[in-house]
Amino acid sequence: MANANENATPAAAVTSDPYVMGGPPVVGGTRVPAAAIIACLRAGRSHYDIFDDYPSLPVDGVKAVMAWAEPTMGPDWTRISAAQAANRLTDD
Repeated sequence: MANANENATPAAAVTSDPYVMGGPPVVGGTRVPAAAIIACLRAGRSHYDIFDDYPSLPVDGVKAVMAWAEPTMGPDWTRISAAQAANRLTDD
C-alpha cells in the first residue's frame, strides 16, 4: 500500500540560482522573485490577487515565501521597507 505522501507534489520553496534571473531569491521552478510576493503581501494584496498576477506560482508558493521571509529577513519582514529588505538579502 502506497503512503499518501509518496504521491504528493513537492512543497514549493524559495531558491537562489545564479542562472535564474542572476540569482535573486525566487519561488522554485519559477522566475517569480520572492521580493515581488513580499511586496504584494505588504501592500495587503490577497493570495487570490497574487496568484492572478503570477499564474506560474505553485499553489503553495505564497506560503513558501512567507515561511522563507521570517528566518531570512526577521520577524518584522511584513513591516520593513523594500530597501531594508533588499539590504538584509545582500548582507551575507
